[in-house]
Formats: sequence, structure tokens, C-alpha cells
Amino acid sequence: MAQKYSELAKSRKAALKESQDSSSSKLIIVVALVILSIGGFIWLIGNGKSNEEDYQEEEDTQEGAEEEAILEDNEEEMDVSDVAEEDIEEVDVSDKESDSTAEDAPTDSDFSQEDQTVGEESVSGVKLAEIEQLGYEGFFRIVFVIEDGGSLPYTQATLYTSSNMISVKMRGIDEDTSGIKTGNVSEITGSVVSTIFHEVTGEENLNWYKIGIKAETEFYLHTIEGTSKIVLDIKEQDVENGDGQEFVFSQESQSIEGDASGSVITISGLSHSGQSDVYRIILRLGTIGTGTIPNATSKIVDYEGGKAIKLVVENIYNDFPSSIDYDESYANTAVRGVKCTYASNVSTYYIRIGSVRDYKLYYMNAPTQLIVDVKM
Repeated sequence: MAQKYSELAKSRKAALKESQDSSSSKLIIVVALVILSIGGFIWLIGNGKSNEEDYQEEEDTQEGAEEEAILEDNEEEMDVSDVAEEDIEEVDVSDKESDSTAEDAPTDSDFSQEDQTVGEESVSGVKLAEIEQLGYEGFFRIVFVIEDGGSLPYTQATLYTSSNMISVKMRGIDEDTSGIKTGNVSEITGSVVSTIFHEVTGEENLNWYKIGIKAETEFYLHTIEGTSKIVLDIKEQDVENGDGQEFVFSQESQSIEGDASGSVITISGLSHSGQSDVYRIILRLGTIGTGTIPNATSKIVDYEGGKAIKLVVENIYNDFPSSIDYDESYANTAVRGVKCTYASNVSTYYIRIGSVRDYKLYYMNAPTQLIVDVKM
């Protein structure tokens, strides 16, 4: 009997131990599952945050790249050098020649808005002898004539829709007798092309022409076989000539009502030049949105012990001259220098003048420029 109770006690003890072991195992499994669940939840949060950070980083990178591209464009267009006296040449191409009379006339498939190049980078020391301006049915032609027998220099044409212009850069030119001197302009009527402006540049052997256009268009840069000619054909568009506002000289406050919507205007550069009877200040404009002309006001004020034309330009997204703290003195009695500041999407330019003078504030649409002419 005692042996029976002993065996029964052992059996119950073993069953109890087995039950305890089973409970412990279940507890361990439950704890493990809880830990795994918490870990998974933490991983999901971390991974989601990482994805969000990656997306934000990618977005910031894209925005940074856009900003950098704008600044690079601005640096390329920046120009604060004195330019030669301007002699405006006017060309009327209202009476257009037939396409069939043009050498190597382009077809519709030739025209494009992409960058285009001709010539060889190794060419140097050539002379640009002449620039021809010809109007044909369907396109306007600009011919850069290289001196007879000369090799064709490397030339690049780029469309800037925000500035209403086609930039033509010719490298390897050491002499230019084309008739459009540095700082001079040829004004065109009867075409989508409005002006041909010979831009000043500090780079040796570089000729830079800015072709102003009145509407977005396409172009074709090419050469004519057997000649020393570089040809830029620009597709014609239906356009209206002239600006919608009249601008006159006075000593009173002046203003421009622009078409810019919001802070979308970029000021990419400033140039100045002495003309025959005025001293000219030019602000190069671009846009990143709707509209190309900013609102602007001007008036003569007391400034630094003398007088200045205070020019206030609104709708500004970026102002490159102000980013380099532009403050320059000129050796001219009419205009002694310019200083600019920028804050809260507004640029302020002080055009220092020797005395109270008549001046005119106006703009050009192609290429897009804001201009102040001060009477000598």
C-alpha cells in the first residue's frame, strides 16, 4: 500500500513538472512573439521614416539642382564691363524674298529648339568680316561671313525662352569688322526677330551675339558648303511690333506696369555703356514663371551727399548682381556708378548721377531687358 502511494506521488509529481514545463514553454513563446511584434513595428516606423527622409532628400536635391542651374545661367550672363558707343542700325525685312532664292534653304524638319553647333574647336585667329540680315518667306536668316578662305570657328546657338533670345557664341574670333560693334544693336522690323545685340564679354577670342525674338520659335544653325559662312535660320512667327507703353525723358517719377505674376523674375546681369547722348544702364531679365516684365518705379532722390535715380523692381525671384554686393563707380559725369540691394523679392538700384538730369525708364521684350537712359 505504501508502495502504491509512493508510485502515485511520483506520477503526480512528474505530471506537475510536465505541466510546469509546458506552461514555461508557452510563456516563452508568447514573450518571443511580443518581442517580434514590437521589433517589427519599430522596423516599419524606421523604414517609413527612412523612405520619407530619402524622398525629402531627393526632393531637396532636385530643388538644389534647379537653383544651381539658375545661378549658373546667371553667372554666364553676368556682365559689368563698359561697352562701346552704340550706333543703332535699323533693318526692315517686311518685303520678304521667296524661300527658293535662299542658298541651302531649310525644311521644316531642320528647325529645332535644341542647342546646335557648327565649326571646329581647334580653329582660332579668324576674322568675322560681315553679318547679313535677310528676310525670307517662312524664316529670317542671319549670315556670319568669315573672311575668305578662313576656317569656320566653333559656334554654338542656344534658345533661352525665359529671356526671349537666341544666344550665339563664336570662339576663335580675333577680329570682328561686321559693323555691329561690341555693345551695339541692330533693330529688325517685319520679323519675329527684334534685335541683334553684340554683347560684351571678358573672354578672349569669344564673340557673343544675342538674337532677340518676339515669340517662342525654332532655329537652324548650319553652314553652306563651299563658302565661309555660318548661317542661323530662325522660323518666322506672327507677331506684333512695338511695346504697349510709351516712355519719355523727364525728371519726374516714372513707372512700368509689368505682366509678371508673382515673384518670378530673375535679374541675371547688369551692363552699362556710354551712347551718343545718353548713358545706359541695362538689367538682363529672365523668368521662371508667368510673365517677363516686372513692375518697376523710379525717382530722383538725395543719396550719399549727391543725387541718384532710385530704381525699385518688384516680382523678383533672384537677383545675381545683388548676390555679389554690386557697387561700382564709373568714370562718367552723367552716371557715376550703381549700387544695388535685394530683400523680400524686391531689388533696389541706386544709379548715382552728378546732378539732376532727364532720364527714361523703359523695357525691351526681346531680349528681355529693363533699361534706364540718363541724358548726358
